[in-house]
Amino acid sequence: MILKWRFLLLLFAYLLSISSFSGPTFSLKPQGLGQLIKQAQLKNPQAQYLLGTYYMTQVSNKYSRMKTKFWFQKALENNYAPAGYSLGLYLLKQGPKKNKQAIEILLVSAKLDCPFSQYLLGTLDSSYSSLQEQAQKQGIDWEAYIRHEDYILHMNSVFLEKE
Repeated sequence: MILKWRFLLLLFAYLLSISSFSGPTFSLKPQGLGQLIKQAQLKNPQAQYLLGTYYMTQVSNKYSRMKTKFWFQKALENNYAPAGYSLGLYLLKQGPKKNKQAIEILLVSAKLDCPFSQYLLGTLDSSYSSLQEQAQKQGIDWEAYIRHEDYILHMNSVFLEKE
């Protein structure tokens, strides 16, 4: 039990550090952004996910938060599991009022076999420990989870040009 609370405190500290990070924002050249929007509107789930990521990295305001959620949700509706993980994590960062919604979205992503959603759910609530075990069978542990977060940041910088 103490280990669980210690882990949750570490996770909270990590999420807080991400949410207060004021690093560079990402942008696309106008033609690149237009192409991405066009592909997203054509229901390309990877484009929808990238568009959600693009809005998430912009200056936080009501519009960018709305667009982030919208495009992650669209990608998840098209069965793109990483979008569910990103949206769930995004909602968790917004505080306790969004926890129930975040867990519901993470569960959808976990059912689409996203090991990172499975692992995160298992760490948040012991009733999902079977999901965490499933993720661990796929080689996901705490270190792999953190490496994945670094990978996502790297991939965003590859797809989204820094200004």
